[in-house]
Amino acid sequence: MLLPAAAQAGAGVPPPRIGDELKGTSWQAKSVNGRTVADPATMTIEFLPGGDQVRGQAGCNRYVGPFASRADKVTLGILPQSRTRCPPEQAAAQKELIDLLHAAWQATIANGTLTFTSRQGEQISFVPLPR
Repeated sequence: MLLPAAAQAGAGVPPPRIGDELKGTSWQAKSVNGRTVADPATMTIEFLPGGDQVRGQAGCNRYVGPFASRADKVTLGILPQSRTRCPPEQAAAQKELIDLLHAAWQATIANGTLTFTSRQGEQISFVPLPR
């Protein structure tokens, strides 16, 4: 009798979590919905070593919050931000980044680029933060 592929590959073994690959990494925004980010250093995300928290820069403010993953699916919880008054263009970029992170549903890493995609197909892409 032939078994389904999942059973042959080791039934009960969960697929790898993208979060495991992201632990301890830092990224800067490359593009938001296909638009190149003007100042990538002001839009960053860092996956803390414990694997369940992120922090980063959004415009002129910092944020921190919970992160979870299951296979390639992700959830970012409420991301409280500092409250520095930003110029209007930075405030708009901050809002867009935080909104897209809250909406993130799937994460992929391909060719050195981390991409979060929402259920509506909106995307934000990151590249490794220079060290």
